[in-house]
Amino acid sequence: MEALNAMFRAADRGGLLTCLDDKAKVRSFFYADDVVIFLSPKQQDLVLARGILEIFGQATGLRINDNKCLISPVHCDLENTSTLLQFFPGKLAPFPIMYLGIPRRWQTEEGGPSTVGRQSC
Repeated sequence: MEALNAMFRAADRGGLLTCLDDKAKVRSFFYADDVVIFLSPKQQDLVLARGILEIFGQATGLRINDNKCLISPVHCDLENTSTLLQFFPGKLAPFPIMYLGIPRRWQTEEGGPSTVGRQSC
């Protein structure tokens, strides 16, 4: 998974992905074979992210299981949510997400709710 993380970091540092909120220091999180990626719903970002995942899949044999894919739009309107689903078919899931049976909510260092992903879409 480190190779996939490196690919997303390179795209982010190269300015290929739309910047997220300043408080969002990390765009992707990995645990075992699970991935959480924060993206802007802009078509360029979605095409690039899908391409990165497909290249990684071809190199490793690991693929996206669309039946298990959860899409959790944060501050997105219906049009942006529809665009997300065109590139990443899956089930809509409200944010915060449930992971391993535990609600996952990112917090600031002060302990309050963070603004990760709270960019206007």
